[in-house]
Order: sequence, then structure tokens, then C-alpha cells
Amino acid sequence: MRWWCFLVCCFGILSVMSAQKTDNKGLKKERELLEITGNQFVANDKTKTAVIQGNVQIKKGKDRLFADKVSVFLNDKRKPERYEATGNTHFNIFTEDNREISGSADKLIYNALNGEYKLLQNAVVREVGKSNVITGDEIILNKTKGYADVLGSAKRPAKFVFDMEDINEENRKAKLKKKGAKAKP
Repeated sequence: MRWWCFLVCCFGILSVMSAQKTDNKGLKKERELLEITGNQFVANDKTKTAVIQGNVQIKKGKDRLFADKVSVFLNDKRKPERYEATGNTHFNIFTEDNREISGSADKLIYNALNGEYKLLQNAVVREVGKSNVITGDEIILNKTKGYADVLGSAKRPAKFVFDMEDINEENRKAKLKKKGAKAKP
């Protein structure tokens, strides 16, 4: 029976794959493949959880999550709602504007329903290829909505390091775009 629950749960996690769906414009697009690998999978159908341990890697599109242990919490339809990663937790994700973000924390919680990443304890987030870094006790990222909330403490205050050249370049581009829009009749 345990193997049956394991297979049902794992296939429930992985079954979201490779079918086509329609976006809000009526265009067909491929669903992203979710792939979870690890040394050990233990699933519990009653609690709707799957625990993956040892060299865990989760891939979804270009996004990657690595940890020693990941607990996956499923809904009634056996679809992942939340992931909790601990031990050597680090990730690489891509924003809507295709910037690569890497990060690490003692614990990471990913809410699949709203696309939010919560990094807890010793949280660090970097923009790959740039000197932009955020550190704090807790960092909340939402790659879909494009925001980051950072909480610090007396021992570890929130810290932001940004390359002013990047900010100045973005401001210059925005001004040029605004001028171009005004010049058009």
C-alpha cells in the first residue's frame, strides 16, 4: 500500500506536465515541466505530503532549487501548493524580464499559488552578472509581481547593495522612452 501511495503522490506531483493549455489571449502554450530528483522520496497520502531528501534538485522551466531536504505539500488534487527546503538551500530563478536571480538561506518556502519565495535566516539574494545584493533575516521575493521585502534584526540588519551605474542607465532609458512617446503625434 505504501508504494501505491508513493507512486500516486509522485505521479500527482509530476503529472502537471507536457499538456497544452490556453493563455488569457486564447493562444496555446506548453505547460512547464516540474522535475524533482533526490536520493529518497517518502510520500504520505493521508497528510498530502512528499518528503524528498539527499541532493534534492527541483527544476521548473529555467528555475532551479537545491537543498538537502524538501517537503512538498499537496492540495486535494495532488498538485503542489507549497515547498519547504532546508539544508544547503540555494536557488536560481528568472524574473519576468529575464534577469537571473540567485539566492540562499537556511530555509526557503515557495508558495506555488502566488509565486512567492520566502527566505528565512541568513538570507542572501543576488542579481547574477551585477553587483546588486540584498541580505537580511527574512527576504520575500515574488518574481511574477517583481517585488522584494526584506526584514533585518539588530544582529543582522537588512542590507541593500546596488550598482548606481545600472540605476542611472535605467533612468536614462526611461527618459529617452518618455521623450520618444511625446515626440510622436
